[in-house]
Amino acid sequence: MRKLFLGVNALFGGAILTLIIAAGALLLLMATTPEAGVRKEGLFGGVFFSSTTSPSGSIGMSLGISSWTSIATVWLICSLFIFAVILVVARLRRYRASLIAQSSS
Repeated sequence: MRKLFLGVNALFGGAILTLIIAAGALLLLMATTPEAGVRKEGLFGGVFFSSTTSPSGSIGMSLGISSWTSIATVWLICSLFIFAVILVVARLRRYRASLIAQSSS
């Protein structure tokens, strides 16, 4: 039951981390697009940013998700990494507790 709870926490943590990474990728795409009329993709093709110039001179932009597969892959990798970190921290805490128990006896 505890590992299931840790797994759910890792999935939520991976989702939050993926959202942060995707937002950062979009901001990077916006900052590195020098001219209008260009479509750029980032995060392994998962997110896109495109800007267009209208005849009146105004600039329009659109952004979004272009590939759910790459977003899901990043989410899975982030979730597995967070789950591994949680397991390592739990094991180190148990090891520390055993060392404290040995030193007190």
